Amino acid sequence: MLTRLLSAVATLIGALALLFALTLFIPGNPAQILLGPRATPDAIAAYTKMMGLDQPVTTRFAVFVWRAVHGDLGVDVVSGRPVIDLAFEVLPFTLALTGAAIGLALIAGIPLGLIAARRPGGGADRMIALISLSFMAMPDFVLAILMLLLFSKLLGWAPVLGTGPEGGMSVGRLVLPAFTLAAGWVGYIARLLRASLLDVMRAPYIRTARA
Repeated sequence: MLTRLLSAVATLIGALALLFALTLFIPGNPAQILLGPRATPDAIAAYTKMMGLDQPVTTRFAVFVWRAVHGDLGVDVVSGRPVIDLAFEVLPFTLALTGAAIGLALIAGIPLGLIAARRPGGGADRMIALISLSFMAMPDFVLAILMLLLFSKLLGWAPVLGTGPEGGMSVGRLVLPAFTLAAGWVGYIARLLRASLLDVMRAPYIRTARA
């Protein structure tokens, strides 16, 4: 238990260090980029000091980790609002989309795996394998573009953008993004279930029961 806890802490610190390191490779002066090309040197210097960019890298990383551990992810430079508030605003939509994608993946993947394992090497098994591998190999953004072109642009069955009236989440608007995220997992679930069922069906006690 202690080993897992230490491993989780080390992983978290490593992720924070990688995220912080990526910010160091941004070209140009962040203060000048945020203030614009017309900013005066005095304004740039004052903003740099206010953001703590004049501190050593180790000090900035320690402050970054300390604030992140305490839930302070900084302030959005566009809206001026805390990042943590913006994240919690979209959290319900993220959970709804994730739940819908997982549900669709299970609803489609489990029956396909059962059908494929029923007759290994048959026509249905080969067709399911082809479909599963196609979805697994296709990047999500490519499938999303194809889905938008077909069901939104050509057929007009689904909206292109938005979540619903008054900021709510409607079921119709969840279909395309949920299916896009679930498509790859359908193949994984179907192939994994097929392999597991075939292993069980070849077990000695199954052969004994059939005999």
